Parts: sequence; structure tokens; C-alpha cells
Amino acid sequence: MWHDLAFMAADLCASHGPLDDRAAEFIGGAGMAYIATADADGGCAEVVRQGPPGFIRVIDDRRLAYPEAEPLPDGARVGILLIDLGPAGRGLHVNGRAHSVARDDLPAEVTGPERWVLVDVDETYVHERATGR
Repeated sequence: MWHDLAFMAADLCASHGPLDDRAAEFIGGAGMAYIATADADGGCAEVVRQGPPGFIRVIDDRRLAYPEAEPLPDGARVGILLIDLGPAGRGLHVNGRAHSVARDDLPAEVTGPERWVLVDVDETYVHERATGR
């Protein structure tokens, strides 16, 4: 299985700007994400976040949000990796800029914790295993 994951990028990688419908569906079904951040001084942090499917919310085609108790420096770089470990062998990378916000600063349909990270999406990369292997 890990061998397959290591070669997913070589199989098929498509780069996109906004969050298209396929990326939004993938995010909506994800229950785990690897999140890496970097501040203006180059300080890095990596965490694994888990929750029920949909804990990461797609706000629109250029923004998503996830719950986070610890505030991030405004404009920090953020990279999010979501992986489907099932037979499909899909992955999604989202890169952007982070802004710590209160839940009240998000659309009314976003419920849950008081603190969130709002990500302005710069780019997305979808990885899928090529067929025929």
C-alpha cells in the first residue's frame, strides 16, 4: 500500500487554482488531514487533525476553513494534505494563506468550535492512481 502512495504523484497529478467540485467533494468526505504551516520567519509546524467527515468546510471555490484552537499568524503559509487510503488511492494537496477567525466570521451554516483557520486557497493538486496497474 505505501509503495502505491509513494508513486501516486508520478501516476497522475493535476494542478488547479480554485477548489473545483471534485476537490470540494473530496474535502467534504475527509476525516483526517495533515496540515503544515510556516510563518514569515520560516518557522514550521506540522499537525494531524481528525474529525467527522466534513470537519474541514469548503466556504467557496477559493476558501476553506478548519477548526483550530491555536491562532496562527495572519497570512501564514499553509499546506493541507488529504489522502484516501482506500482502493482509489487518491490524494489532494491544498496550499494557501491562513487567517485565524472566530466562527461568527464564517458563513452561518458553519457550526462547531469558536476558533477556525480560514484558508485563502492559492492552488490545489489532485493525485490519482493511474488505471491499468
